[in-house]
Amino acid sequence: MGNHRKHGNEVRVRTGNFARNEIAFLGTPCEVIQNLSEQIISDLSDNFRIDYLDADHKKADQPEFLSQGAEAFHEVVNDSFLKTIQKVGNDFDNKFHYLQTDLLLINGNHFVAENQIVFLDKRKTESICRKTERLTNILCFIDVDGDRNIPDCIRELPVDISEIPVFKLSNGKAISEFIHQFTNAKKPELKGLILVGGKSSRMGEDKSDLHYHGMPQHQYIRELLKPFCSEIFYGVNKDQQQFDESEIIRDSFLDMGPLASILSALRSHPEAAWLVIACDIPLIDENIINQLVDQRNPKKFATAFRKTDADFPEPLFAIWEPKSYSRILSFLSLGYQCPRKVLINSDVELITANTPEWVFNANTPEEKETALQLIRERL
Repeated sequence: MGNHRKHGNEVRVRTGNFARNEIAFLGTPCEVIQNLSEQIISDLSDNFRIDYLDADHKKADQPEFLSQGAEAFHEVVNDSFLKTIQKVGNDFDNKFHYLQTDLLLINGNHFVAENQIVFLDKRKTESICRKTERLTNILCFIDVDGDRNIPDCIRELPVDISEIPVFKLSNGKAISEFIHQFTNAKKPELKGLILVGGKSSRMGEDKSDLHYHGMPQHQYIRELLKPFCSEIFYGVNKDQQQFDESEIIRDSFLDMGPLASILSALRSHPEAAWLVIACDIPLIDENIINQLVDQRNPKKFATAFRKTDADFPEPLFAIWEPKSYSRILSFLSLGYQCPRKVLINSDVELITANTPEWVFNANTPEEKETALQLIRERL
């Protein structure tokens, strides 16, 4: 028999039990965990989308509810600390719920997470020793009692306790800074996507091959992106053959224009953010790319420049974060495939260009000549 495959080679998003980045707090009463989580959210909410997962404490004292298979209740703390309880379903529902979350803080007394912060609290020593199987990746300890006494059951774990930092519970700012560094280190890496899949029907020749800067435009943009991106790809349609296979992402969503390339890139590397540049914006230079990268806000779905003639985002010179993938698919489910409509109706970082002339698009021979004249005037 042949090698029959029931499913394709889809690249899956890496998540913990609930979210891409999650930390469980355990080893102290729930009220202490809640109070510290609120402080962390207050300190870091300008930088990250942070949610908080807890049990419904009306049921939390029931022993059967403490198991991982019990009904989960999501207690989401937003920027003003308004709390709502939302009952969710299976493991996939849990992950769907937190697809757009940068960091999930979890009450580890009730739920298991990929990373842990352990309180050193004599009141809960016996409890923490019953849960050592949950301690798979301890990030730090928080000293409640003031004596830095680490229980023997934790010392017996196959980890180097001396390498794990200890913070005083009273030093909330230091704890927030530690979590900030942890989350920032997991910020999605930036890859480059050069859109070359258009038909160039109005220009009459391939816009990606035009020479504005002494080389083909696609090569010029690639050189510009090298200092900013870990990898650079060309977004091509299903029929293009002029680029090496190792440097392309072929459209896997058909008949959607540039949105197909953006979706295909997000699909192929679901952990990455994408700096997207179309080939018909000839005045782009290193300075304007640097501004976009410098003002990137990973908390949002995307970071984009506003068009100079309207307060609209420019979707084809923008940074699209990994969380935007599910957002775009939601628009597709409603029958919309315009990338600008997605950005207009989503939470994005909208910035004003330091050099507004960059936004000039060249889609016709006349606009190409105008672009060349503007470039000559710069020299």
